[in-house]
Amino acid sequence: MAAEFLPAVADWFRETYGEPTYPQLHGWQAISEGHHTLIVAPTGSGKTLAAFLAEELMMSVRTKRVYDPRSPGDGTRILVMRLWPRGIKKSRVDRWLKELGAEIPLIRAWKSGTLTSWPEFRRRYLAGLKKPVARAQIRELKALAKKGRVTLLCACPDESRCHRGVLKRLLA
Repeated sequence: MAAEFLPAVADWFRETYGEPTYPQLHGWQAISEGHHTLIVAPTGSGKTLAAFLAEELMMSVRTKRVYDPRSPGDGTRILVMRLWPRGIKKSRVDRWLKELGAEIPLIRAWKSGTLTSWPEFRRRYLAGLKKPVARAQIRELKALAKKGRVTLLCACPDESRCHRGVLKRLLA
């Protein structure tokens, strides 16, 4: 299947349904690339199942504050900050991919209020992810997410205004 489902889900789908239908295949591809997607197809073509499984595409990556306690559903806990957070023991994090954190000048501009536009923050953050070392860490993160659940960790209190939310949507 073109979409990158968790192995157990992909195996279940193949055993139960065989190959995906055309609407499923193309719908999942668009969703996995981050596009807003409407699947229009005849009754019986698998649209409902496609929508249900599309949610699973996005659920293999979760986010959480690094200060929140570990939970069984976290999977691999990955810190995505440039600097190690104060008071956090290394045992609370499985991997540190610091190149996926927002660059320090960007963080300073956001926290000082010299940068107030969230779309501009997002644009600059995504531009920083185009550097070769960040792209390598994105590939590493995608490989981990293929194997099972991953939880992106950062100190920001609000995911809707945090780079970890942007990164999660980029991976979906």
